[in-house]
Amino acid sequence: MNKYLGALPGSRGGQYGANQFVGTAQSFMSNSFSVSDRALLILMENGGIDLGIPEMVDKLIDSLPGASVIGDSIKGQIVDFLRSKLRSISNDILEGAELLLNRYTDAKPGLYSEVTVLRAGAATYQELKSNLLRLSQAKKITDVIILTHGGKDTIWVKSGISGNDIRAIKTANGGPLTIRSVYMMNCVGASMNQAWLDAGARTSAGTIGNNYLPEPTTFFFWNNWKAGQPFETAVTGAYRKTIALMNDAVRGFIDALPIPGTSLIARAVNFENFDFVKQSSPVVQGQRTLTISSDDFDFTKSLSSSLATTVIPVADLHRLAGALSDPTPQEKFTTDNYPYAQATEQKTGIAAVAILAQAALESGWGKSAPGNMFFGVKSTNEKEKRQLVTTFEYNQSDKLTPAQIGLDSIDKIEPTTLNGKPYFKYTGKAWFRAYDSPEESFTDHANLMLNNGRYKKAVEVGKDPYAFFDALQAAGYAQSPTYAQTLKSIAHTIEKYIPKPVPVTSQSRSLSYSPGYGTSRNYSYDKSTHTYTLSDQGVNLIKEFEGFFAKMYNDPVGHCTIGYGTLLHKGNCNGDSSEQPYTGGVTEDKAVDLLKKEASKYEKVLNDNVTVDLNQNQVDSLISFVYNVGAGNFRQSTLLKLLNQGKFSDAKNEFGKWNKARKDGKLIELPGLTKRRKAEADLFGK
Repeated sequence: MNKYLGALPGSRGGQYGANQFVGTAQSFMSNSFSVSDRALLILMENGGIDLGIPEMVDKLIDSLPGASVIGDSIKGQIVDFLRSKLRSISNDILEGAELLLNRYTDAKPGLYSEVTVLRAGAATYQELKSNLLRLSQAKKITDVIILTHGGKDTIWVKSGISGNDIRAIKTANGGPLTIRSVYMMNCVGASMNQAWLDAGARTSAGTIGNNYLPEPTTFFFWNNWKAGQPFETAVTGAYRKTIALMNDAVRGFIDALPIPGTSLIARAVNFENFDFVKQSSPVVQGQRTLTISSDDFDFTKSLSSSLATTVIPVADLHRLAGALSDPTPQEKFTTDNYPYAQATEQKTGIAAVAILAQAALESGWGKSAPGNMFFGVKSTNEKEKRQLVTTFEYNQSDKLTPAQIGLDSIDKIEPTTLNGKPYFKYTGKAWFRAYDSPEESFTDHANLMLNNGRYKKAVEVGKDPYAFFDALQAAGYAQSPTYAQTLKSIAHTIEKYIPKPVPVTSQSRSLSYSPGYGTSRNYSYDKSTHTYTLSDQGVNLIKEFEGFFAKMYNDPVGHCTIGYGTLLHKGNCNGDSSEQPYTGGVTEDKAVDLLKKEASKYEKVLNDNVTVDLNQNQVDSLISFVYNVGAGNFRQSTLLKLLNQGKFSDAKNEFGKWNKARKDGKLIELPGLTKRRKAEADLFGK
């Protein structure tokens, strides 16, 4: 649960369902100030402009009864309509960073004597820190606006900003900062409210969860604040005005669709009741009655107060905040896929943080990864496993053919603006590689980096994620001109969720991880002290079930294999380069060598993932099992979970469930696998 909720002792209902949590307030009116003493500081990453309308529309459609009649083409029309609508009401505030920058700068000198915008390379913690120190030491009354992305206790900029980072600025200042207000557009901004108050801010506001309405609420807040409204009213009023706007716009659009039943769907639209909109609701803490002309403060003390306002009922507040204590999609994605990124780091030298950031961007934190496609690798080989996926590319010309833009077909071309420059967005379909497991996708990514000379420079600087991102974009991995910039915004969140260290004990082994850009961390995983290796008994078990084939062959599910089940590549044998060393076949001794080499990978899987002591029978049976089902499946299996809980009998019963394989797109039971699983389970139980 978020920190700010832990301090909310009670509640009383207000208009529109507002709930006010009352704690101890201080009086800090003291000195006299004027406009010349006011400053505005804006932290703007990626332009502060990121219309999340497609995702919001998906959430909306999922929430509406009977919305199955609204197809993808209509969804696209809703997206375009809302984008146009929001731009029109906000005087193009969403069009580009330059317009936004000009609008804030226009506030000087009528409202502020100084306006500082930290953007692009200046959108860093060090720049934020130095400017807040400078303004505080000059006794400037400062309003702070955060226009970026974020997560729990995190503002997404290069290297990231946490709540403790904010508190550290106060320490460096030798006392509270002279911050009057903080308005945060970033997701889960409310988790940082208390940090800002601890640092000296008089009041702070951020959303309780993911912010699906960042641009319009920010625009309305700024207008309300400039007009002299109290901070609380400016924040909550912006949220309510956005809801009213979205209701009117979407209801009217859906009601006008020439599809039977959409009038009923339109009447069901009420943004105020949707959970994804409630996640966007602001939480205001501190002295909420301040206005843009409130200047008299005593900044000798920080404000310590549980005073808070939200615009949703208490039950929703606690329910949504409770949900935030569960792993976020970002956290789950990182912890689930960190082992694969580590393995790729070992193969390529590219920092695991960089690899995960790229996978997170390409797959939407794993949300959009059809066929385990985590890296968006396009396919030009009809014989490999692949899939046709809707995607988009950017170019400054609107005259390109599908082949020129890298698509199989083009559905539409529309003008857009990126980094203040005009571009055309091509939406269409393209062939991408597909994989049987996430592990295969990460392995393929490693091979792509190593074997394609195009990415040689990226690999050379791979220890530094930020240099890697720049080199990757320069090599043309993606056509978006903001590709590297966006990756940099994601990387620090990956760091936050990398598996945390556990206390080092006599039963622990340490793994040193150095991302290569100024930080070094030691992670100790509580493991058994054993180093598990396959015995001759295990080798013979695998040999028995794999069988010896001197020549290459296609295994029961159609993958090119040789010797004792050594996989050369996915799909039928087809002359692939991986087959070349074995065109003349292999001897039995060579096949055993290949088996042991392959098995060594799975010995490491056991050592890295099993936290209990195993006897040699169990080691041999498990390596045979992983050799056959793959490391990714083993890591995600109930068998491993039960094993690490010490439930050996229950773990033994799990072997028999893995007797199916995918063939021609269908899972089928194979008698050979049933027999093998029984032999492995029997050996495991000895």
